[in-house]
Amino acid sequence: MTLNLWLCEHVDLKFLDELCESECFDVLVHGGALSKYRATSRRIPVSPMHWLIENDLQKYSIEKIKRGRRSRERISKIFSTLCDVNKPPVDPMFAGVIERLFFPCNQGCLDALAFALSYPRFLEGRGTKIRVIVGGNYKLTELAGLIWWLAVLNGRFGVSGADFIWVSRNDQAVRVERVENLLDLIAVGCSASPMLDGLIPETILQGKQAACLSWVGALRYENGWSAEIRRRSGDHLDILRIAERNCRHYHESPCIEFSVGNGISQEAAHRLFKSACTALSLAFKESSNGERLTFDDKDFAIDKYFSTGVAPLVLEQLGQAVDRLERDLGFINVADFYSVTAPFFESIALHEWARKRNISPRLLPHSWTSSHEFSSACYRSSLTFVRSDFIMPSAHDDPGSLMKEEVISLEAVFSQNVLNSRRKKLEFGRRYRQFKLLLSLPLGQSR
Repeated sequence: MTLNLWLCEHVDLKFLDELCESECFDVLVHGGALSKYRATSRRIPVSPMHWLIENDLQKYSIEKIKRGRRSRERISKIFSTLCDVNKPPVDPMFAGVIERLFFPCNQGCLDALAFALSYPRFLEGRGTKIRVIVGGNYKLTELAGLIWWLAVLNGRFGVSGADFIWVSRNDQAVRVERVENLLDLIAVGCSASPMLDGLIPETILQGKQAACLSWVGALRYENGWSAEIRRRSGDHLDILRIAERNCRHYHESPCIEFSVGNGISQEAAHRLFKSACTALSLAFKESSNGERLTFDDKDFAIDKYFSTGVAPLVLEQLGQAVDRLERDLGFINVADFYSVTAPFFESIALHEWARKRNISPRLLPHSWTSSHEFSSACYRSSLTFVRSDFIMPSAHDDPGSLMKEEVISLEAVFSQNVLNSRRKKLEFGRRYRQFKLLLSLPLGQSR
């Protein structure tokens, strides 16, 4: 019996053919594999929860929902406490929004424990071999969950007899013998350093002219919002847009790209793995003694992993990103700042950098209503098309968030977006016709 654990974001179909065996379970853990996996009549993929019987699965689902509510305050406190200890990288007011980014990772860590504790009872004594398949473009939140899964496999089953396979979009699959080698491969394909790239007008860069910063990640109707920003901040301010990596061409110039870094260094990967193994050691020791591992035991292990491994790494990377912003944008005279309610590591770093300059952003909706991951202490106002008091339950978590909502007209923003988009198309068409005419003229001739 062979167990294929698909922890990869990319599924190589040619490689999949090599793994076809008569007795084999394919466990799809990473959501990216769902749309790429090719199932056959003999091998139907299963989830990590496959070995829970119906009653246990229902009980686990109920407890998982309860734990999600309980852990929110605890994980936020872990980030907040480390922010206090490690000042000045990140202010504790951003602890809640960081916790929201890691909520899927937090829940995924619990799934890994449920899998590890239910699977052996089903296949005990059948000589099961484990094959772990890893690879892809992981985000930092996914990397934290991936390394936890590797530590769970190491602590529960022992990985001396396991096969580790790294798959890539460009290279052939690589087989390694040890977890440490796999961690090195994970780190090689990552970018752990912050990135800031793009041309900034000299008048803005030298601080001769005041500018309005606008983080446009996940922003809908960006052209319409530009008109609204100019109406509120004044036509005399140039808007400097900041977008995600490889998204600059979607937005009006001037626009620069900013990335906190979605990867991890080799040293940090090994450190995080060691932290996960330490957090799991006590839990697995109690489980091996025949005692049923309670949700409190699992909570303790996951919380310890976040406090000793995940949180220090995340705050370190955010601190580096804030330093990079200060180095490259420190001379800019920022008169106003607009951001998006959807949380990104990049927007958190931008908010922290702006906070140190005593600038509070106005938040723009990425949907129809405001979302409330950011604490109301982090921003000046939150623009929205529809008030969120009867729509978003999270609006009542922070008493100040509803007070800072400002409803504006969707028609005004949408009409300006359509108008400016049409202007951009007309301008592009005019420039294209000029360029085409230039190419048609003989070399050295001009009109």
